Amino acid sequence: MRILIVDDDLTSRILMRGALSRYGQTTEAADGKVAMAAFRDALLAKEPFGLVTLDIMMADMDGHSVLLALRCMEAVAGIMPGKGCPVFMTSALDDGQNVLAAFRGEATGYLVKPIDLEKLWALCAANNITA
Repeated sequence: MRILIVDDDLTSRILMRGALSRYGQTTEAADGKVAMAAFRDALLAKEPFGLVTLDIMMADMDGHSVLLALRCMEAVAGIMPGKGCPVFMTSALDDGQNVLAAFRGEATGYLVKPIDLEKLWALCAANNITA
């Protein structure tokens, strides 16, 4: 499985890479524009990502905007709502407004930083993401 890790913080990307490498090949993006390009290219190549982890607070564009763009790309590709790539939002923000916005944007999960690896792995298991 291919995994896209999107975070503008290098340490966070390294942590996620280490935690998720057991599930497949990881690709990293340090900003939303690079993430959207990688996601689009994977869809066009018919090699879509099987999981995306997406930080909310990034410098160039926030994760909510990136999530909306990813879901729009899936719709254009004919992927029905609820059938797309699992997206786990990650953030230091633990307020109801951001959590609700993530799920309204069709996020699959929400993890608060610092990431509890047991919760990450449980979320993977709950979404049939296996090693």
